[in-house]
Amino acid sequence: MRIYRLACRISRDYRSLKSQKSVKAGDVFIIPRPQHAYTTTNHLHLHYARVITIPNVNLARPFNLNRPDGDYTLREELTLHALGRESIPEYKPKGERLALYPHTAFYNREKVNAELERMITDAKAKVFQRIRSTAYIWAAKRRSSSTREGAETLQAKAARVIAVRDAQFSPDYRYSPSYPIPLNVSNLYRTSGFLTDRQIEIVSHDGVSLAEAIARRRYTSVEVTEAFCRAAALAQETTNCLAWFAPKEALGAARALDQEMERTSKPVGPLHGVPISIKVFIAKTTQPQSIMHLETTNFYGVTKCPFNTNLTAGGSSGGEGALIGARGSILGITTDGGGSTRGPAANNGLWGFKPSSKRLPRGGVMGVTTVSRIAGCIGPAAHSLRDLELFTRVVLASEPWKLDITLTPLPWRDVDDSGRGAGFDGWSGEGGKLRVGVMWEDGVVRPVKPTRRALQTMVDKLRGHSGVELVDFAPESVREIWKITAQLYYIDGGRKLREAFGEEPMYPLTKWIVSQARELSTEEATELVNRRNTLRQRYSVLFQSLHLDVILCPASPAPALPFHTSKYWSYTSLFNFLDWPGVVFPTGVKVTLGDQNVDYKPLNEDEQHVYSTYAPIGLQLAAPRWQDERLMAASRIIDSVLPLQAQ
Repeated sequence: MRIYRLACRISRDYRSLKSQKSVKAGDVFIIPRPQHAYTTTNHLHLHYARVITIPNVNLARPFNLNRPDGDYTLREELTLHALGRESIPEYKPKGERLALYPHTAFYNREKVNAELERMITDAKAKVFQRIRSTAYIWAAKRRSSSTREGAETLQAKAARVIAVRDAQFSPDYRYSPSYPIPLNVSNLYRTSGFLTDRQIEIVSHDGVSLAEAIARRRYTSVEVTEAFCRAAALAQETTNCLAWFAPKEALGAARALDQEMERTSKPVGPLHGVPISIKVFIAKTTQPQSIMHLETTNFYGVTKCPFNTNLTAGGSSGGEGALIGARGSILGITTDGGGSTRGPAANNGLWGFKPSSKRLPRGGVMGVTTVSRIAGCIGPAAHSLRDLELFTRVVLASEPWKLDITLTPLPWRDVDDSGRGAGFDGWSGEGGKLRVGVMWEDGVVRPVKPTRRALQTMVDKLRGHSGVELVDFAPESVREIWKITAQLYYIDGGRKLREAFGEEPMYPLTKWIVSQARELSTEEATELVNRRNTLRQRYSVLFQSLHLDVILCPASPAPALPFHTSKYWSYTSLFNFLDWPGVVFPTGVKVTLGDQNVDYKPLNEDEQHVYSTYAPIGLQLAAPRWQDERLMAASRIIDSVLPLQAQ
């Protein structure tokens, strides 16, 4: 094997490279800047096998060599942890032509050669990651114009990526019990012996109390991160919630925070040391194929509810829901285009918040269209209401609208418990009471008995609250709203999605949601958006005519369901259609055998588990667009009467 470096701009003539007869298969090419990697490697004809890019900028996304018009397909990616940037001098381009130089200038040639060989032969090093300040080794192979001999099957690719993920779990992070794992693993972090007593104490906090404890130096960022890494590994073992695990990187970031705390005696911001994806990155969670399922199924398998692993964790943020529900994370960033924050929150006994669209930045996280048809957004999922508010306050305090022109420049506005603030003088009920419209059902799908029981228990509890007034709320046109919603998800009838899948087969739930839409003309799409706006206006008038402050309703017609069966989204997608903020909260009520008829007998053991392993039931609170702060204030009143059932 020989090592070469490529000093270039984007070459217009690569014949000189092809004429280098000394280049053999297996030789390595090093490109000094990542923006060169894409164009240059697509010009490497014949048998060149590996390309390394040394990043000197933050990588926004990986380079795609799997182009239909390319000569090479991406075969594997390896990261070179031990090869630091200082080992490679920075090369400057020479002219417009591609120049090939035999390796002569490396500071540590032996180290580079040895490290490359070790990484190539070590199966555990075949990692598929996108982490800054690492070197990428791209292994490419010639694509024949008439055949794709040797190409990996989809199953083989999936198996390889799964093996790569699993290789990130060192023996210290593997849970191997000597007894069968129970169906309810939500409390396993306490009972398994996998975490120390101090680690159990750490992961039992909510985000607010943990941030305060770190700021007071009760815990270091490193020990907090290690505790959550172990809890996350345990959650992965029992719920299959992770697509990637990065303890080394997370602990490295935590050490830097501890050093800064030692230097200044001050925390670095309000979330110092709190292990969430925007602060200390521990793991990437699973999501479903097409990101449009209300559960999480993909080539990794199914992601399970930690309260009953025979049931789905929900979707599309099901991995996040399962991870937080199993105490493997304290607060997660999710996306919600139809219930993807609120559904997993309900299934996993969590709080989840979908804000009004265009309040929180979503660039690079969710696709943004020129015309907003169904309002999607990012939002937090957590163990407490105050964590939701903390996250939202921290994000908006950074004034993200100054960087993202699609956002509304609207800072967080305080609303007190009497409803005063954000342009309102108080709640709308008699004597300044919070006036709640109770939506018992949506008129299309009636909630199942345990969900109705949870809602009735909530209403009974609120009737005894001196500051709450209750009235019934009957939604309108829900069936039509769902049909419009499903169609506006895919105005091309799913054509672009099918093109993106290529040879990858669609899962049943992907086929189902795509089947709800057909390709529309521009005029038809405009007509649907206009009808959507008419219905939005109708709901605003209806809400105001009843003098409501919020709506209380189920988060779903049923608690967590068996895998591959979640098809009804309207209890959450209704508020995406309206672009109203929504909060899902855990009631403390869980499914029991008593929720069946008296003469009910389980058909089998699995069905009995559905009704006897305490799947949690969540409910939902919603308010009109831009009234996010009033919704949070109303949620504080709801929180004051929770849980409805002793835990």
